[in-house]
Amino acid sequence: MAELVYSKKALKDLERLTDFLSESDPSSAMAALKLIEEAVTVRERHPLIGRAVEPALRELVISHGQSGYVALYSFEQAYDTSLFLRFAISAKRATKLFRDLLRLIPDIRERALLRLARVHMARVQDTSARVRT
Repeated sequence: MAELVYSKKALKDLERLTDFLSESDPSSAMAALKLIEEAVTVRERHPLIGRAVEPALRELVISHGQSGYVALYSFEQAYDTSLFLRFAISAKRATKLFRDLLRLIPDIRERALLRLARVHMARVQDTSARVRT
């Protein structure tokens, strides 16, 4: 089962989304987060279910009424991890956001992968230490 990891930018996107929705209807903000969480959780078992938009990037469309949300993520097979890079409100907004960000995504992904590698190595070292004792 793939682990789910969020970049700092993805977490800020989710925070902005909930702030925006909370202004008009706090219950809709919680419903949107629950919907996004359910859609993202499916990636644990089916990490490649999103549409490929670049060789290493996938797009997950999360329907909600007449609009919805879009998540940009990569599946890092070496770490068995879905790395969520950005979230956007609506496909139209996502297209603009992702087009503007595609040149930045490799850097965002690289930084997130470095953090992921450090966490992975710490887990391996911790497991090795427990086995030795």
